[in-house]
Amino acid sequence: MKLRRSWLGVLFVGMGMVVVLWTGSASTAATAHQPATSASEAFAAAQTDDVVATVNGEKITRKALTDFLILQYGQPALELLIREKLVEQEAQRLAVSCTEAEIEARLNDEIERLLRRLASEAGVSYPDGLASHLTRIGRSPEDVRGEMKQKLGPHARANVLLEKMAAANVQVTEDEVRQLYDDRYGPKAVVRQIVCAGRAEAEQVRQRLMAGADFATLAREKSMDPISRDRGGEMSPLPNRGVLGKAAFRLKPGQFSDVIRTDDGFHILQLERFLPGQEVKYEEVRETLRAEVLREMAKRRIPELLSQLYHRAEIRRMLAVEAK
Repeated sequence: MKLRRSWLGVLFVGMGMVVVLWTGSASTAATAHQPATSASEAFAAAQTDDVVATVNGEKITRKALTDFLILQYGQPALELLIREKLVEQEAQRLAVSCTEAEIEARLNDEIERLLRRLASEAGVSYPDGLASHLTRIGRSPEDVRGEMKQKLGPHARANVLLEKMAAANVQVTEDEVRQLYDDRYGPKAVVRQIVCAGRAEAEQVRQRLMAGADFATLAREKSMDPISRDRGGEMSPLPNRGVLGKAAFRLKPGQFSDVIRTDDGFHILQLERFLPGQEVKYEEVRETLRAEVLREMAKRRIPELLSQLYHRAEIRRMLAVEAK
């Protein structure tokens, strides 16, 4: 049996839709030797017995397929439909609407975000590194974009309406927009990290580094952060903000930080270099950044809004899902 990679869907938390990002599907040489069935014969069989496939002459009916899909995915799919119905009803009540252009823009933004996330998790650059990564497994960014759009498209309208309602009373300050600008276009620190569960272990690791141990090797051996550990401790470049970012900007290239405590554990940083800020004028991107901040703030209000909609609604679930 020859295995090939097949992209099936995306992780889309906002509306409760959870689908596996990457999976393997099997294809066999025997497929080429299956008896051919004409379109007219297949259509006639479907009309007579509601058959969706045959295997060595034995039929698989639409009812069998439907029962299987409901058993495997019925409950989460039903909950997604209930949420979308609640959103549509509330949008109608509040006279909130959206255009096809808004839906398309939102869908493209979400696909872009997921592709960047995929590149980050694969440890490659975007977009060139991701394109090369996908090519190696027989895919292309265009393939993945198309499949993402097919999966997310039916839910895009409800997401736009939900975000609009959640953003209704959100106020974005100039400081918040400026902070995003500095994070995105300002100078960055390129660092490696090792994250330990306890301070004593972190101090021991730092002593080994000071004695000449290789940082990347020690990160792979000791760090508890799964993403940076696999890259020898390499992190995404840090802006001069937050506990780790400010600590990184106090270092000189090659220097180790003291042990830094965060909610994720005890960190040791090593500064590799600084990246200069990009020459992008604030006024040129101000409104785009403001929209991004507004969207992120609205997203944080979505769970509360959905909770209110559920609380006010009368919902009767009549789907019986039983293993046979």
